[in-house]
Formats: sequence, C-alpha cells, structure tokens
Amino acid sequence: MRVPREEHGELMWEGQVLAVLPPKPTPISLIMDLDLLGKLKQLSQSQLLLEVDLLMMPTPIGEKGERPFFPYMLLLVDSNSGMILGSELLIPERGLEAMWG
Repeated sequence: MRVPREEHGELMWEGQVLAVLPPKPTPISLIMDLDLLGKLKQLSQSQLLLEVDLLMMPTPIGEKGERPFFPYMLLLVDSNSGMILGSELLIPERGLEAMWG
C-alpha cells in the first residue's frame, strides 16, 4: 500500500506491507419448505451426483428508464453426464447471502 509521510514539510510516499484481516463470516439463513422436504424424503435414493453453482451473469438487465442490475444464474448439472438438469435466473433483491440460503 502507498502511505504518505511528512518529511521537511513535504509529503513523501512510501510502500508498506499491511496485513488485511479477513471479513467475519456472514450467517446464512436457510428457509426450508417442510412439506416439500417430506416429499423429497419419500423419493427413492440414487447415486446421482449434482453440481450446483450460483454465478453472476455478465449482462446487466432492466426496464427502460430504470437502473439495470446484474442477475444471478442458479445452475444444476449432472456431474457424470454434464447434462443441465435445471437453471433459474435470480434477481438479487435481498442480497447474495439470501440467494445462497
């Protein structure tokens, strides 16, 4: 980091290495539909491996005259075949932590 110091009435800049502490973890609230969870438990088990990702799309969208925003894509993929099993475009209305939940 470049840091100023005063020397003979003039500002001099020098490079310093400063430690930056990692941010505190943000708690993520999970909202679960218990009826849907019960139905899910009744399904037969399989060896399907899912890959799930939540990524910001690089294209801003929005209505004309309104401030655009970057939507997020929730993607579910079969790990073995690479087949996309589901996707959903999400609007970051309540923040990234809410979407993770």
